[in-house]
Amino acid sequence: MRAEYPGPQSPPLPSISIDIPDGWTLKPHANAVIAAFDPQSPVLGRTTVYVTAGRLVGGTSLDEVVAKGHATLRAKYPDSELEFTKHGTAGGHEARFSVITVRGPEFPSPLFQTETSILVPTDVSGVSHVVQLLCKCATTGAKELSPVFSGILKSLSIG
Repeated sequence: MRAEYPGPQSPPLPSISIDIPDGWTLKPHANAVIAAFDPQSPVLGRTTVYVTAGRLVGGTSLDEVVAKGHATLRAKYPDSELEFTKHGTAGGHEARFSVITVRGPEFPSPLFQTETSILVPTDVSGVSHVVQLLCKCATTGAKELSPVFSGILKSLSIG
């Protein structure tokens, strides 16, 4: 038997696109399908956007995925705080929106991070995809950059 990807039990990841602001730079990233940053922002508080995509098997819920991600973040950065979370839709799919303040010794000031986690169903029973859109900047730029991050989220297309 020959196994393939994509295949009957391994559906391909969805196509994903976003609009990034003029002047930002795309960059390759080992764990993100899309990564971009504002080269004008300071390196240690770099304004960035990352889009990740992965497969969920066995009926894992979006809330479970989000809770696990937040637990991992809190383990690495114990002083981080989940400021806000709500359910909704993004890119036409079930989503969970979160705002997190990330504090760590390597950051000169806390980071403001918006996180959108999206559950994308497939035709294979028990298999879905999760797409995550992470935008972050230094907290000092949060007020100015929140509309930019909202614009990136509104431009999200998942096919």
